[in-house]
Amino acid sequence: MTVYRQEDERANWLIQHEITWTQSDRRQAQRLKRKAAKLAQKEAGAADSSFHEARIPWFPARFIAHGDDPKEQFARIMTLVLIIAPAMVLLAGPAMLLAKGLYAVSWLVLPPKGRRILWWPWLVASTAVGVVGYFALSLLGLFDRWLYLEPRFPLVFIDYGVLVWQYGWVQLALGLALVAWIVRCTGWPGVKKQEAAALPTMPESAAAPSTVPALPAVEKTTGELEDPDDEDFVEVVDDETPEPAEAAPHDSEHSLVPVLPAGNDKKEASDG
Repeated sequence: MTVYRQEDERANWLIQHEITWTQSDRRQAQRLKRKAAKLAQKEAGAADSSFHEARIPWFPARFIAHGDDPKEQFARIMTLVLIIAPAMVLLAGPAMLLAKGLYAVSWLVLPPKGRRILWWPWLVASTAVGVVGYFALSLLGLFDRWLYLEPRFPLVFIDYGVLVWQYGWVQLALGLALVAWIVRCTGWPGVKKQEAAALPTMPESAAAPSTVPALPAVEKTTGELEDPDDEDFVEVVDDETPEPAEAAPHDSEHSLVPVLPAGNDKKEASDG
């Protein structure tokens, strides 16, 4: 399963906060963009694109390429091999290895859990190691001089016991600080903290009323069994109730005498 490590967001942050005097940030942003594109193509099942952006070379190649002629380039190569590289290995070699290892562990563990890599905890840890280590070495008597110059052969004397403790303390504090720098150089400050989605809210017009609406008053009519002497009794007369239709007037005498057909009267006359 592919773990998404916000390569696009990190690349955009590096471009926006690029250090102008070096191309390292832009080179790292290009690497993140290429990785994000490959992951997107892999998930979509598409073939690799034939378009490739011009890649920025790494620092030693840029340092050598700045020479104007082959002689200057050769001099830069010698400077890089004989001075810069040995000095970095001697002064910060263990610290760089420690920083790379700690960052690799954080890179493997934190993003799969949905967490981003922060830079400031490493800087705080580096400061704490520096302060605590200084007082600890001072109390243990390991903060004395480790290099002595005396007027006898070999003129230079080194206390390796004190040197090892001081060197280890410096490399540990420097390594933790370098982790913070690596986190910054890989664009992790551009990854925002994932906030929980807010619950949907109802509009005011559809929101439930805070109070129960009052029920309409029940009309009381005279047909109900109510006490008219009660003060709360109100007689309501419904004007819209249709009045019963009046019966049509009729003659009581004619209503009791049946009406015979005309044929019967003629027959009685003939009989008479």
